[in-house]
Parts: sequence; C-alpha cells; structure tokens
Amino acid sequence: MKWISTVKQDWAVLISEGKCRGQGTQANPYIIDSLKINGRGAECINILGVRNVYYKIMNCELYNGSYDIRISYADMGDIIDNKIVYNNIGISTMPYSPLYCRNKAISGNSVSYNTEYGIDAGEPL
Repeated sequence: MKWISTVKQDWAVLISEGKCRGQGTQANPYIIDSLKINGRGAECINILGVRNVYYKIMNCELYNGSYDIRISYADMGDIIDNKIVYNNIGISTMPYSPLYCRNKAISGNSVSYNTEYGIDAGEPL
C-alpha cells in the first residue's frame, strides 16, 4: 500500500478497503489504525477538507514519504502513537488558525530522521 488519501467523501472507500473503520462522529470517529505504509517519496496519509468530521490516526508506521501525515482543513482529528521516520516532513497540519485547529491532538508519536521538519503546524492565517 503506497498511500491513503481522504478527500471529503473518500472515507467510505477506505472503509470498504479495510483501511479505516468508524462513522466520523465524535462518539465513533473514523479510525486509521495499525497500518504500515512506505510512501516511496509521496504522501503516506493526506486528509483534506473534511471539516466537522472526527478521525484518529493511531499506531501506524509511516516511512519514506514526502509528507507522512498531511492534514489540511481537517480540524477534528487526533494523531496518536505513530512511528514516523525517514521522511521530508513527518506531520503537517495546515492552516493554523482557531477556525481550523479545533479539537486536534498530536501526542505520543515518534518522529525522527526528517530532512525538513518533524512536525510542521504551518503559518498562522
């Protein structure tokens, strides 16, 4: 598996492929769990434009990516206990503003051997 892309309604595809479970609600968030992904120079996980959708990325091993986890305009997610190594940018969350960074937790991740940034929270709007 090279990468996972979740743009708006792609969660149903991820669930049908067995890469995700849940319903995207606060009580039952989408969960991407225990995946091992070699990015081969591309993005491993890219979540874009899923406002007011709850999700968690946890216990994954992501490596060799341009961005291992890239989150844009997707503010209700947690990134917990992942191993993120040998990449350009480990975790990128953008943009940074109170409007787009609500209820986001980044904790317990091991992020190392990056050529640019380990965790990039972006520039304030």
